[in-house]
Amino acid sequence: MTNSTSQKTDLRPRDTDLLRSKMPELDALRGIAILLVLFFHGFGFRYGLEGLSGFPKLFVAATLPGWIGVNLFFVLSGFLITGILLDTKPNARYYRTFYTRRALRILPLYYAVLLLLAVLTRTGWVNRHASWPFLILSFFYLSNVTELFGVTMQYGVLWSLAVEEHFYLLWPAAVRSLSRYGVAIVSVIICVLCPSLRAFYAIRGYDTGVGYTWLVADGLATEHYWLPWLVVHGDHAMICATSR
Repeated sequence: MTNSTSQKTDLRPRDTDLLRSKMPELDALRGIAILLVLFFHGFGFRYGLEGLSGFPKLFVAATLPGWIGVNLFFVLSGFLITGILLDTKPNARYYRTFYTRRALRILPLYYAVLLLLAVLTRTGWVNRHASWPFLILSFFYLSNVTELFGVTMQYGVLWSLAVEEHFYLLWPAAVRSLSRYGVAIVSVIICVLCPSLRAFYAIRGYDTGVGYTWLVADGLATEHYWLPWLVVHGDHAMICATSR
């Protein structure tokens, strides 16, 4: 009896398990990513190093790698969303539940921002212009590919959210239709394909810094290829308690 109880106790999630119901380290990573992006946009991206010297130059130079914060957000998003999808895969309302929650979390605030851009840029409250073509493309989460439509990227901060939305649109169907190992294989392919495409762009002289989804999706896929092996015997419900 004692041995049986001990064995059952050993099967319970422990605080030292890699995947747990509470993962404060993910919040710490989010905080780091936020600071990296804020400092990058506030200093490195805005001012650059030209005309600076001494400590100001060193400080601004230290903020230049802050763009990595966006990639860190993609990695965290891929980890959490894939965990949620794997956990809810057997549910009859798999798609409805996922897309309803995503819509309630993102759409109201996102469209409120677009509305503010449309109003404030036309009333003089904001100096930068937001054209109707750009706003319309952004309405359909195409702000990261506006240049393909001949429209200037006028508010670059929207590009990463467009990439996330493309991920939300396509990845649930992949997880639902594939096995865990199939998900891992597709993720590996993405992690190989995206850098290959960036290399191709660089060789052809194209801009590799654009946020086209097919160039940056490897950040979202990075966590996918090993997560299915961590999530064994259906015990991945622990991930979903950390859901965004």
